[in-house]
Amino acid sequence: MFCFRKKSDSKLKEMLSECAKRLLWILVWIAAVIAHPFVRLANLRRPKSLPRIRNPLLLERATTLAHKIRTQQVTSEEVMRAFIARTKEVQPQLNCVVDERYEEALQEAQQVDKFIRSGAKSVEQMEMETPFLGVPFSVKESIGVQGLSNTSGQKLRTKKIAAQDARTVSLVRAAGGIPFVVTNTPELCMCYETDNNNTGRTNNPYDLRRSPGGSSGGEAALLASAGSVVGLASDVGGSARLPAAFTGIFGHKPSPGFVSNEGHCPSSSDPNWDRFFSVALMGRYAEDLAPTLRVMAGENAAALNLQQKVDLKGMRVCYVEDDGAVFTRSLDPEVRSALRKAVNHLEKSCGVKAEKLCIEELKDIFEIASTILLKMNAVECMFQVEPGSKEWKSVTWEWVRYFACMSDYTFPPLLYGMLKRIADKVSEEDFREMVSCNQRIKNIFKVINSEQTNLQVHHEFSCLIISE
Repeated sequence: MFCFRKKSDSKLKEMLSECAKRLLWILVWIAAVIAHPFVRLANLRRPKSLPRIRNPLLLERATTLAHKIRTQQVTSEEVMRAFIARTKEVQPQLNCVVDERYEEALQEAQQVDKFIRSGAKSVEQMEMETPFLGVPFSVKESIGVQGLSNTSGQKLRTKKIAAQDARTVSLVRAAGGIPFVVTNTPELCMCYETDNNNTGRTNNPYDLRRSPGGSSGGEAALLASAGSVVGLASDVGGSARLPAAFTGIFGHKPSPGFVSNEGHCPSSSDPNWDRFFSVALMGRYAEDLAPTLRVMAGENAAALNLQQKVDLKGMRVCYVEDDGAVFTRSLDPEVRSALRKAVNHLEKSCGVKAEKLCIEELKDIFEIASTILLKMNAVECMFQVEPGSKEWKSVTWEWVRYFACMSDYTFPPLLYGMLKRIADKVSEEDFREMVSCNQRIKNIFKVINSEQTNLQVHHEFSCLIISE
């Protein structure tokens, strides 16, 4: 199916592969044309608005709230009550919260206030040791928070409750943060939408008719509506970055190896899993990302050099508007315009030198990324006979149950099973060529990054492999 070899005896196969991809593109285009009028009709409904934000505490950065709490300008309890009230206010329209610990969070906030009033530690000590003391934070439901739901969007006969905190949650707690809700995710985090048979569909706070993206859509919706200020998410192919783009907030996928993935569902015993997947962070304000990442990284924080100042003047910024791939869409006009505005701002206000790149090798990146991910073994999914097992149930039978309206599962995990079976049939020779092509692309970006910073905006898999 794929065309990466340059040998003459593979020309026919390459030509057939290109024809197959073009045919698939035409089928996708036809499906989009058929769906378009139905989408337009659905959008004829007048969009509803969320209640206005009335409490000014909801508009503060997490770092600002932490400063005001430890200097006793405001109490942690006041802050917690403000965010709980806002969450309760927007939840009926957004459907972004899966489970909560409001009472426990308020008790912990009261304990924080009591500790601060005691004077046991100076303001400087608290800032250094517990930089988020008394600040509420939200968590994607696929990340374990002790005592709260941890089903990862699955409809289970017995509700799964996290027995302990995930590693990242425990680190943010140790820094003084107080978790108060877990937010919605598609089943097993396998979709760019946030919908499941357990909690239902999450809506975009800017337009309730639309999607907040996925798989961290619940987190994005809550943050964008000021129901939370900073949150923990996860990302493998855009699961934190895509919802952030859809809701006007900030999402960051850390580089591999710096943040622990312990306590996330789904997971995998495949040695390559941690090279692609990462617990991520999201926030209403960009200023909160670095301090939060520093906490999440734990003992690896020093290696990130987050406190190092960067002089933008004279830096070369490269950007890509189109990867040339068959399976990925070109940038929409609005996104292209926003990208160019950002580039123009960096040139005029920051003194950077911008350069538009056209990298031919990116045209195959979607197929490469998808196949490498699908070839990984022991990824938690609905088809496993037992958790962590390589033995699977019948994919075909589950599809029969789905079309008979007898399945408990949603479409994306079923699609994963089918695509996984297809990917497993890719020959070792073809797969080695994909890995080799992947390495060539990474080498290109290593050369670019040795001299300048790369900037790419695209809501597809294009950034997946090069960020490995």
